[in-house]
Amino acid sequence: AELAFNGALTIDRARGAPAPEIARDLYRLGTLEFSAGNAELALDMLRQAAERLVDANAARTTQYASIQHDIGVMLIQRGDLAAAREILEEVRVVRTSLLGDMHPDLAGTLKELAGIARQQRADADAERLYLQALAINEQMLGNDHPETANNLNSLAVFYRGLGNDELALTFAQRALAGATKAYGSAHPTVGLMTVNVGSMQQYRQEL
Repeated sequence: AELAFNGALTIDRARGAPAPEIARDLYRLGTLEFSAGNAELALDMLRQAAERLVDANAARTTQYASIQHDIGVMLIQRGDLAAAREILEEVRVVRTSLLGDMHPDLAGTLKELAGIARQQRADADAERLYLQALAINEQMLGNDHPETANNLNSLAVFYRGLGNDELALTFAQRALAGATKAYGSAHPTVGLMTVNVGSMQQYRQEL
């Protein structure tokens, strides 16, 4: 895949392809490098892709928002929360403007912002953002969609971190129910959620 993507980038550059096509090639290579564990190279390629779009006055596009979203996620994983938050706030504005305030892509950005807020101990902001993301996905994707189950699980982890075991268990059980319907009972994600619910229930019984 890397050889093919590099070949496509070389060809597109040689023929003077439009910025969105060059950005697409760079993005594909960046995500491939990230999957291979080359995080810094991946980040550099995604930044090049975003810069191409900015130079072409294409920064208010869904393509740009997707690239910037992934840059933000990479920065979170690197621990650069301030930079990640700045980028993801920009993505939130762009996605809201282009897609409206009830789109699953926006929910994904809100969830990442919630995670940043949680790490920064801004618990009220984190809760608001997690719940907003959940509301979007419940309405747009349904209760049995993997993304909705993921949102529910994030809230379970969040409330457990706050010591609110009752709410944590409620959201964990809802996440397990949704994931079971989405993936089937034999899926590893369902197995992990089952263990988490069991440990929460046992902890409450021991209190």
